[in-house]
Amino acid sequence: MHRLLIAGAGGVTSYLLPVLLKTFQPEKVTLVDKDILEQRNLDRQQFNADAVGEYKAKALADMYNVDHRAEWFTTNIDARRYDLLICACDNHKARRDVLTVADMEQIPAIIGGNEYFDAEAYLYLPLWRGSPKDPRVFYPDIMLDNSGSPLNCTGELQEAFPQLALANMTCATHILHLMWTLFKSKADWEHRPHRFSTTEYKIS
Repeated sequence: MHRLLIAGAGGVTSYLLPVLLKTFQPEKVTLVDKDILEQRNLDRQQFNADAVGEYKAKALADMYNVDHRAEWFTTNIDARRYDLLICACDNHKARRDVLTVADMEQIPAIIGGNEYFDAEAYLYLPLWRGSPKDPRVFYPDIMLDNSGSPLNCTGELQEAFPQLALANMTCATHILHLMWTLFKSKADWEHRPHRFSTTEYKIS
């Protein structure tokens, strides 16, 4: 039984949760997000229409009977009781903070992201810090780019780059495959995939 802390309760997580809860039956799932559900989100995110105006984390928590925190994920989050961090946020500030917390607590992290059509997810283990498998190495913009962060914008930037429901679902699927690799695979780490991407149409 695994305890999961999920940063971001938007489109990707709305597709992730129903399959995750059927596949892994985790002991505890906590959603962390302060974003508010808006009517314009409903065309590509799996929420009930009557939850418009609520925190997205609360709306999903009510649907799937999981815990939630209506706050942004930062390096101040207490993640000591969790076995895995999942980042489904759409900005590098949150991804950077998830990686920092993973290093601080020595727990793995899976980061998912998508654009209009393309989607990807990658696994990070603290033992990979500074190696070619560290997202901060193969995506150096993570350390530099704060655009889209809810801590310093009002959401217009995210809405300027819409995402298909298909891309959200694909990203969620990539995350679930990496979770299976992490928790279920018996192969050694050198022979397990650590990244799935439709952008490059390959598994690495």
